[in-house]
Amino acid sequence: MKGVQEPTNRGWFFQGYAPLNALMGVRTTGQLIRGKEELRLFAEKWSNSGKGQVYFASFEFQGHKAPLSWSMNPSQQAEITKQWDQLIIDSKSDLRTVRCFFDPSYEGCLKKQIP
Repeated sequence: MKGVQEPTNRGWFFQGYAPLNALMGVRTTGQLIRGKEELRLFAEKWSNSGKGQVYFASFEFQGHKAPLSWSMNPSQQAEITKQWDQLIIDSKSDLRTVRCFFDPSYEGCLKKQIP
């Protein structure tokens, strides 16, 4: 069949580290999905209470191999700076949501967006 991969025999070594490999692969994705769901539920409950509206802004590291330590080498620091600069340049960024929250008169804000 076209498009179907045949299973491969990776042996006992792969089976030894496969659970750790899977854990590392879904760790950040699972946290992100769970966090977004928790925020969605909070926003729904908050808006149903009549207390106001919740605005979302998400800042995710879009580069490869996100640093996982507080102590970063120079190339990791440079990648953080590069990603931040790209976020600022991106006009569709959530940075605008945060800016409008703190400064509703900012030229990029919609009047109805921020109470």
